[in-house]
Amino acid sequence: MSRLGALAPGLEVLAVDLPGRRSTPGDLSSLTLGDCVESVLTQIEQSGIEQLVLVGHSLAGLLLPAVATALGVARCQRLVFIACAVPPEDGTLLDVLEGPLRTLAALGSRPGAAPRAMPGRLAALLACNGMSRSQRRFATRHLYPEAPGLVRQRVSRVGLPRAIPRTWVMTTDDRMLPVTAQAASIANLGGVDELVEIDSCHDVMIKDPDRIATLLATATRLRVGSAG
Repeated sequence: MSRLGALAPGLEVLAVDLPGRRSTPGDLSSLTLGDCVESVLTQIEQSGIEQLVLVGHSLAGLLLPAVATALGVARCQRLVFIACAVPPEDGTLLDVLEGPLRTLAALGSRPGAAPRAMPGRLAALLACNGMSRSQRRFATRHLYPEAPGLVRQRVSRVGLPRAIPRTWVMTTDDRMLPVTAQAASIANLGGVDELVEIDSCHDVMIKDPDRIATLLATATRLRVGSAG
């Protein structure tokens, strides 16, 4: 966030935590998408920010449309999806994942499965390719257990205002969500207004923080009065 602050002085930035992360309470074993959306909206309201650009990465593709729908056109100035997974209408995350990752996600989300973090070596292989050693070490030291139930929950985007502009950051060297999976997610979303390709891995914000900060600084200026 320091890089973004340097590029856009005075910009209010709110980094939300999903339930069960850091200081935000929540039971990962029973967590639902509805719980996550409600928590994000509560944190936004508590921040006092009126107009904002919503930015999400990876699993946030399940949540951003619902949060934007709740906020409405007047408050949500733009949606920025960074290498996100967006299921088809009434679909699940499993409908977007490909290859062995889909199998692992299916096994890890079976009824009664305990919340687990992705093993460090697997995360390094799928999400950290091309990183420096220090970047990879940082990424794998900040792996947290996931809520298994989110993988199989069905999502709906009914009511999502098409008037909210959509930017998609496609990570073209992504092993977690390859280009084919991201292209399918864009189609599931119903298209985007801006597509930005970055030759980077899934955790692009760690590998290429300056490029992401520059993109977000630009995105917050695309509509007059935006902040967040």
